[in-house]
Amino acid sequence: MEQLPHSDITCIDSLESSVNDLSKELLNISLDDKKEHSKKKTQKVLYIGVNIDSDKINRILLEYILPHFLENKTLKSEFHSTLEFKPKDISAHLPDETPCNIIIEGYGFSPDAIAFKVAKILTIDDVEIKHILKEDGIPHITIALANGINAADSYLAIRDGTYIKFEKPIIVNGNIKYYYPEYKAKK
Repeated sequence: MEQLPHSDITCIDSLESSVNDLSKELLNISLDDKKEHSKKKTQKVLYIGVNIDSDKINRILLEYILPHFLENKTLKSEFHSTLEFKPKDISAHLPDETPCNIIIEGYGFSPDAIAFKVAKILTIDDVEIKHILKEDGIPHITIALANGINAADSYLAIRDGTYIKFEKPIIVNGNIKYYYPEYKAKK
């Protein structure tokens, strides 16, 4: 068997040492990433929802909502359907940014609010995602609110206001989003 010259062995040893140093560095980065991810996972989540692109909602509004329904109300700038408020165990939910489809079956309007009624939310593999709501809650997407009305109560426009069911349900896509206490909606 041929023996390598001493200079080649030194070069191989040096290369092996560099690979080991790089492996240790990558391991430390990976461990830091895991610690950061773990810290975020254990951080209190205010609520988990399905975020929907505002352009998609605005197109539905233009087609279905009469402009006078919006009078004396402020149109929201961001849209979501809350899956669970103050979840105790987020491990039961899909990961942040999981794509899904929201099936909207109609809308309710009242002097206080306009809200789309959500029939169901499905993963892209057609697995239903359950809402965990207060007892009398209705899965919804808040569209517009009168001054002083809480977005969480906009479902009352569906329950107690005038409800209009679409001829065919409308499907929009969105993503699971974890909202943390420091989250502030865009104005």
